[in-house]
Amino acid sequence: MLILNCEQGSPEWLQARAGLITCSELEAVFSKGNGENQFGKGAITYMYELIGEQITGEPKESYSGFHTERGHAHESIVIELYQLEHEVAIERCGFIIGEKIGYSPDGLIGSNGLTEIKSKLPKFQASILYEREIPGEHYMQCMGGLWAAEREWIDFISYCPSMPMFIKRLYRDEKAIGLIKDRVDQFLEELDRRKQKIMGTAS
Repeated sequence: MLILNCEQGSPEWLQARAGLITCSELEAVFSKGNGENQFGKGAITYMYELIGEQITGEPKESYSGFHTERGHAHESIVIELYQLEHEVAIERCGFIIGEKIGYSPDGLIGSNGLTEIKSKLPKFQASILYEREIPGEHYMQCMGGLWAAEREWIDFISYCPSMPMFIKRLYRDEKAIGLIKDRVDQFLEELDRRKQKIMGTAS
């Protein structure tokens, strides 16, 4: 496990991620096809993206849209609120290269904790606050982060201005992490097969 203290979104950060499965894309890795197709369209598209990065060494361009910019703007506010409420210091971190995947945590807490911050629109924050549960699309990202970072727990934080902040601590779910490991192995095996064929080293 390697921790890189680069700024998220920087050229160094983009280069570190190039060709590597990241926790934010685990939903694509788990995309299943119809019938006997092990991988769905989302998984195959992501596979080719990683193959292209591995062959060229060039990372994809960083995408910045409304939701991305909104999230960046709120992140420092959330960290300050969290630190005041819990009386802990959050250490910023650029990128973590784990055993087989990478992760960009929003912060490290001590030697065992992580934070994952999401900025939500009011309708989604209202749903999270009512259900008191972490949305399914974020659960595997959090478990993948714990695997990559070799940590014990992660605080999922959902924020929307003028609404209550939602914080829920997740501990390592070894069953879920095992599913991630198995799927990542299957994904990388198929990726390597396709890459070899592309490079002309396999028929």
